[in-house]
Amino acid sequence: MNTSLRCQSFSAAAFGLLSLSPFFSADVSAQSYAITYLGALSSSHNSAALSVNSRGDAAGTSSAGEESRAFLFTADGKMTDLGVLKRYARSEGISVNDSGQVAGFSSRTENTETVSQAFLQKGRKLDALGFLPGPASSTASAANNSAVVVGESGGIAFRFAGNRMNSLGTLPGQSTSRAGAINNSGVIAGNSGARLFRSSGETLTDLGQPAGAVFLEANGINGSNEIVGVYRLTEDGEDQAFFHATSNYTNLGSLGGGAVAHDINNAGQIVGTSANRAFLSKSGVMTDLNTLVTLVSGTTEPGFTELTRALSINDAGIIVGDGRYRNAAGTIRSRAFLLTPIPAGSSVAPVITPETGDYQSTVIVSITQTGTTGVTRYTTNGADPTESSQIYTGPFIVDASRSIKARTFVPETPPSTVALARYTITPALTTTALPAISPSAGTYPLTVTVTMTCPTPGAMIRYTINGTDPTVASNPYTEPFVLRSSATVKARAFSTGRAPSPPASVPYVVTATNPNFVATPKIKPEAGEFLTSVRVKISCATAGAKIFYTVDGTDPTTVSPTYSKAFTLTETTTVKAKAYSGPHPSEIATSTFTKAPEPTPTPEPTPTPEP
Repeated sequence: MNTSLRCQSFSAAAFGLLSLSPFFSADVSAQSYAITYLGALSSSHNSAALSVNSRGDAAGTSSAGEESRAFLFTADGKMTDLGVLKRYARSEGISVNDSGQVAGFSSRTENTETVSQAFLQKGRKLDALGFLPGPASSTASAANNSAVVVGESGGIAFRFAGNRMNSLGTLPGQSTSRAGAINNSGVIAGNSGARLFRSSGETLTDLGQPAGAVFLEANGINGSNEIVGVYRLTEDGEDQAFFHATSNYTNLGSLGGGAVAHDINNAGQIVGTSANRAFLSKSGVMTDLNTLVTLVSGTTEPGFTELTRALSINDAGIIVGDGRYRNAAGTIRSRAFLLTPIPAGSSVAPVITPETGDYQSTVIVSITQTGTTGVTRYTTNGADPTESSQIYTGPFIVDASRSIKARTFVPETPPSTVALARYTITPALTTTALPAISPSAGTYPLTVTVTMTCPTPGAMIRYTINGTDPTVASNPYTEPFVLRSSATVKARAFSTGRAPSPPASVPYVVTATNPNFVATPKIKPEAGEFLTSVRVKISCATAGAKIFYTVDGTDPTTVSPTYSKAFTLTETTTVKAKAYSGPHPSEIATSTFTKAPEPTPTPEPTPTPEP
C-alpha cells in the first residue's frame, strides 16, 4: 500500500501524453490470491475495506441505510467499531497507517444538508481535526506513518500535522482543491479543479491534466511519487483511470465501461474498479481480480460470488475492497474482503466452516484440508499457525468470541496461506422494557409537557419529535420537555446487556400558539470540543426579545449579563441563555464547550526533494 490512504473518489490531471504503453514489468495474470472474508459490524450491514497497512490491518465502513460506522480490522481477525465524534451520527474509516491509526470522518444531517468533520483515531479515542475558515465541514482522505492527515475542508485541500490544520490553497485560476493522498515522505497528491497537483506541504506543483478533462481526482501516490486516480472528459461521461509519472499521463484502459484507479504500491501495482469488477493492473495490463481467485459456485454455497471493488494495496501485494457475498442463509450483501497473494508452489489453504459472523450459541468448527497430503494446524487466539501449532483432527466447539486460523503444511513445500474465521458469540438478549410516554395522545391547547419512564433499571431513554425511530445517537431523555406545536414523539430504551426496546410512539396535536411564547435562544456553534478558542453567538427568534446569559453554569436571570455581541471562549465553559419579551421568559438554552487536551507533538516528516 502507498500509505496514501484515500477516499474512494476520482481525479483528473493535466499536460502530457495519454498512452496505453506498458510502464511496469511482470505479468499479474500468473498470480493467484486467497480470499479472507472480513465480515461486518452487524449481520444487517454491508461493509467495505478502504485501506490496508503493511501489517495487513484494514480500515473501512460498515453500514445499513442511514447508519454507518468506521471499523478497524486487525490481523488477529477482530473488527472493532471506532464509534463517532461527539454530536455526529455516522462515521467512515478511510485510511490506516502502520501504527494502526485510522483517519476518517464523522457526519450528521443538519437541515437536510450533510455536514462532516475529519478525525484521526488514536487508541480508543477519535481526535476531531476541526475545519479551515469557512463552512464547518471537513473530510479526511489519507494519513501517512507520521500521522499527517490530508483531505478537504469547505472545498479547500488541507494538511493536518502537529495539532494544526493548514490550507494548501488552490492552483492559479481555480476556486477549489482536494488533497487525495500522501506518501510516507510527506508528498501529497490532489486536484484543484480538474488539474492534478503534487505538494510537499508548502506550494502546489501544477501537473496539468489529460487533454480535454473536465473532472479529475487523485486517489493514490507511492514512494516514487507516481499518482493514480480518475478523470472524465464530460461531466456525465465515463470514468477513466489514469497513471501519472513525471509529466506523462497513461490511460489504464478498462474491463468494459468506465474505470477508477484507487491505489498504487511501491512495486507499481495498481488496484481499482471497472465495469463493477475489481482489477489489478501492472505492466500495462489490467486483469480482472475475479479470474485470480476461487469464487463460490452454484446458488447455495456460502462465500464471495464476485469481487466488485479493489480499494487499496500494500507493498506485500495484499489487496482489500468489497464484493458480493452470499451467507449460509442465501442472502447476498456487499462485504469487505482481503486478498493475500499465494506464493508459487505453496500448499493449498484449508477451508474453515461455518463462516465468519455473529452467533447466539456455541459454534461447531470444521476445517477441511483441500490437498491430499500434509498436515493442517490451527490456533484459536488469532495468531498465525506454525509447525508447532495444534493439529486438526476433527470438529471442535467454540463457546466464546474468538478467531480461528488454519494453515496446511506439506514437507519441502511452502506452507499455505492462512485461513481465518472470526466468531462473535452473543447470547440472545433480554429485551429492554418499552418506555412509557405521558400524557396520552390527544389534542392540547397552547403546550403539552411530555414525561417518559422505563421499568428497566438503568435504562437510557432516547427520543425524537420528528416521527423517526430513535437510535443510540438520538436525544437522551433527562427531564420533562415542552411541546409548543404538533409533533409525534417516539421513544426507545437502551440498556447494557439487553436488546433495545421497540419504539413507543405518541402523537400530539397542539391547537393554538401561546401569544406570550418566547422562543428559546440558539447558541452557535453547537456544543462540542474546540482546539484553542471558540467564538460564541446567541440569537432569539422572538422579535425584540432581550437575551441574558451566564458562563459559570448558573441559570440566567434578568440581572445576568445582557447579550449584545459574540464573545470568545478559551477554556472549557458552560454557556446558558434565557430570553425575555416583556415579563415573559423563554426556556433556558445550554451548551458546553470543551477545550481539547493538548496532544503530544508529532515530529514533522523530512520532505523529499521534488523530482
